[in-house]
Amino acid sequence: MSHRHLLGASQRGTGNTLYRITTDPRFGQVQVNQRPTRGFSQKQLDRGEVTFTFTDLTSPEDNFQFLATSRAANRTGVVNVTVRALVKAQPGSVWPRGTTALLDTSILDASELANRTKSVPVFKIHRAPHGSRLVRVSRDPGQPTTPIETFSQSELEQGLVGLEVLDAGETDQPLQSDSFVFELAAAGVPPALASLGYSTEPYNASKAYSVTLLTGPPGPPPQGTARSHPNASELGMPPTTWPIPGATTSPSPVEGGTFLSFIEANMFSIIIPICLIFLLLALILPLLFYLHKRNKTGKHHVQGIPNSKAKNGAVPDQETFRRTDPNQGIPLTTVNALEGKGTGPPPQGTGPGAPPDPELLQYCQTSNPPLRNNQYWV
Repeated sequence: MSHRHLLGASQRGTGNTLYRITTDPRFGQVQVNQRPTRGFSQKQLDRGEVTFTFTDLTSPEDNFQFLATSRAANRTGVVNVTVRALVKAQPGSVWPRGTTALLDTSILDASELANRTKSVPVFKIHRAPHGSRLVRVSRDPGQPTTPIETFSQSELEQGLVGLEVLDAGETDQPLQSDSFVFELAAAGVPPALASLGYSTEPYNASKAYSVTLLTGPPGPPPQGTARSHPNASELGMPPTTWPIPGATTSPSPVEGGTFLSFIEANMFSIIIPICLIFLLLALILPLLFYLHKRNKTGKHHVQGIPNSKAKNGAVPDQETFRRTDPNQGIPLTTVNALEGKGTGPPPQGTGPGAPPDPELLQYCQTSNPPLRNNQYWV
């Protein structure tokens, strides 16, 4: 805030003027060095320390009253605060009546506000135009338009917003002015009001308009060709052209109800079943592979087990162990009595005539326990 905002072009009072807020604002507050205050001085105002900040982001305007006290005189005043919309609007465009023009970013653009707030700005119509109406455009050429009261910046960029200029039938009237008022809102900032003005005139087929015409006036096609906006092909919409009488036109492959038009009209009905089929195959194939691998690795060639145990002394009909090769038998050797370890002479007391060792006698003299039934020594 500055001295011009408070006292306008009046002469400054002698000395340091003191300002005191008598009526507080409803949607914001006056701050000095980012702190709320109800009074400040002329020196603080000249140093740029006094600001107004919106605290309630629901209104595009606010006001407050103050009393300025100085040595010369005391004055009261009102400060009106209005938010300015950060949007680029192209006024003065001439649009033909009886047509639907594309409202794209070349006519209305709030991309700078979107970049600053990191959000998608939304346009809300406050006052509709008199001889026109805003409509949502469908990407399908044959679908009708629907009236709208709000649209977003992304819809403008995608080419989904149009202005339908109505034709009252009075073609002899010259240019007529029209406009609509909208509120622009974004995240983290208060809304702002703005307007877009334009002119309408009877449709002239020989004139090249600076807007993209999506539909032409009803009735027989006029002579000439209306110039289409360069962005029409980029938005995926067919340009509006009027054929010259006597010229023959061939229907496009999309408009003739061909296979391509059927696919385009039923895109989701075809893609969704195909995706489901691929998903089922992706689940079934690994399961079949796992079952096949388990059945293959789970079978082992084992020798059969006899049905019943052989009785004592009887030879079983089937062998439970693999037969050994007779050629690989273990050779038998005759083992003599162990005389002693090593090659030296036996120690004293260990020869054939020597007395037995007492430690060995205590093991040898132990009597064998008696055998029970069905027991034998091995």
